[in-house]
Amino acid sequence: MDLLTGENYIGVRVQSETTVDELYLNLRSVNGSTSTGVVMGEWETDAYLIHLTRGTAPDALVDRYFVSDGSYLRRANRSHLESLSKFTVCWTPTDPLSIFSDDGSKSIRIGAESSVRTIRWNGHTVSGSYNSTSRLTSVERA
Repeated sequence: MDLLTGENYIGVRVQSETTVDELYLNLRSVNGSTSTGVVMGEWETDAYLIHLTRGTAPDALVDRYFVSDGSYLRRANRSHLESLSKFTVCWTPTDPLSIFSDDGSKSIRIGAESSVRTIRWNGHTVSGSYNSTSRLTSVERA
C-alpha cells in the first residue's frame, strides 16, 4: 500500500496480484454546484472522491471508475467524464457500458475506449452516441 499526497489531496494505492486500486480525496472540494478543480496524481477533477481500478501492467486502462460529487474527470488532456452538474457515478468503459449514478445529472459524456452497442444506466437501456476522437459516449436518460 502506498500513501499518495499532494497539496490538495490525499490518497492510497493498493496493489494485488491482478489489480491496482487508487483512491483520492480532494481536500478542496466543495459540496454542491461550486467547482474547485484540483490535480490528484495524474487526474484533474472537481470531485470529492475518486476511485479507479485497473490491471497491474504499466499501460493498463482503467477497468472501473467511481466519481463522487463531481462534474468532470480528466487525465493527460483527455476527458473521461463531463457533466453540466455534479453527481455521483460509477461505470465500466466496456461493452455493455454500465453506468450507476444518483439523479444529479440527466445528460453526461462518459469515457469508453470504443463504440458500445449496449448502454445500461441504473439498470435501464439507454441510447448514446460515441465520438471516436474524444473517446466519449454522450448519454441522456428520460
